[in-house]
Amino acid sequence: MTAQKLWLLAMRAGAACGCHQRYERSFRFRGYQFPLCARCTGIALGQLLALARPAAKSLPKSLMGCLLLLTPTAVDGLTQAAGLQASTNRRRLWTGILAGLGYVQALRILLQRIFSKKGKAS
Repeated sequence: MTAQKLWLLAMRAGAACGCHQRYERSFRFRGYQFPLCARCTGIALGQLLALARPAAKSLPKSLMGCLLLLTPTAVDGLTQAAGLQASTNRRRLWTGILAGLGYVQALRILLQRIFSKKGKAS
């Protein structure tokens, strides 16, 4: 498969994930735009990091802690949309990583609660 075809396939996959893929909000590598914007790239990286056992041990143990990890992304996105500040791809990446970590950890906590209650009810 040629690099061009592989890139097009990756771009379709990124679009299928719901990413807007705006050129100015995406990183580039060797002349090719990433298939995910900087924020979605960060979210994906954060999710992968949260699934790694060593990283998971240092994540919040409460849903409120997970919410705090999601807050920087929300603040950055909302203040940017309101025209209060201009974000950067670096900021989008880092706030996305925090959001990805918080999202996966929140899911982990919720699933543990659901399955621990089912075990007690049986």
